[in-house]
Amino acid sequence: MNSKPDLFVTNFNPRFTGVSSTIASVFKIQKNQMNASLVGNPLNGCPSPVKKRAALSLSKNKPDGKPFYIWHVRRNSEMQLAIIARDVLRYPIKIVFTSAAQRRHSAWPDGLYQEWMPSLPQVKKQPVTFPT
Repeated sequence: MNSKPDLFVTNFNPRFTGVSSTIASVFKIQKNQMNASLVGNPLNGCPSPVKKRAALSLSKNKPDGKPFYIWHVRRNSEMQLAIIARDVLRYPIKIVFTSAAQRRHSAWPDGLYQEWMPSLPQVKKQPVTFPT
């Protein structure tokens, strides 16, 4: 694989949560399909992560033979950094935001989706409900 990743998968939460578990599971698959790097805090069974600053530095210029990097984010703080890198710093990145939330998001992330990520596909407008 190349020394520079094509995909940056973020994990900014220092605690191991359900989101962290999902990130670890998905990352193990992603790293086999493309040159991926974990950013932020370590996860069990995953390669050592790079620091946020290093990920930003690596993302500054277009990757060899490709028009952009992919940042896969799952939390608000991760989305904010990716949006700043893309829109303020003008880095060549595309953002993939994945949420498996079973609740409505607050106004802050909803505002981020609508204002800064207008092409973000929304699969469900309402939280998933389970039969009782």
